Amino acid sequence: MQKQPMKKDVTSKSFSSNEKVSTVGDWQEILAKTRKIKLPSGIIVEIRKLDLLDLVISKYIPLSLLSNMIKVSDGFKKGKFETGQDDLVSMVDMLRRAAVRAVVNPSLSMDGAENTMDVMQISTSDLLFIFQHSIDTAEIGSDFAPFL
Repeated sequence: MQKQPMKKDVTSKSFSSNEKVSTVGDWQEILAKTRKIKLPSGIIVEIRKLDLLDLVISKYIPLSLLSNMIKVSDGFKKGKFETGQDDLVSMVDMLRRAAVRAVVNPSLSMDGAENTMDVMQISTSDLLFIFQHSIDTAEIGSDFAPFL
């Protein structure tokens, strides 16, 4: 019987086999990382990175509109804003929902709850900027190309 070669461990980043296993605290620290950005309106907010798959699974961003969202977001970065009105209306709602999840400080809400900013009052330019900076669209394009 021929000996089968051992399968190579495939990981996203190389690591040494003598490194310790991460703790729950290590994981929570990564999830809690935030950064400040200045919006086109001049407002400074603190955001966290969003997980695209989580947004799709939770139906914050329907998979059917994902491709269009990425194209519009990339076009906006390049100074081109081209989309149909129906898509734009749907996308703005998704941008609002994503912003509520991404912005850590000041707190946003969909309904203007006490001590929060009503996301309905935020400009579309600011919403798109928040989306662009909370999700890496270049990474999405390559990782999700088979689904687009």
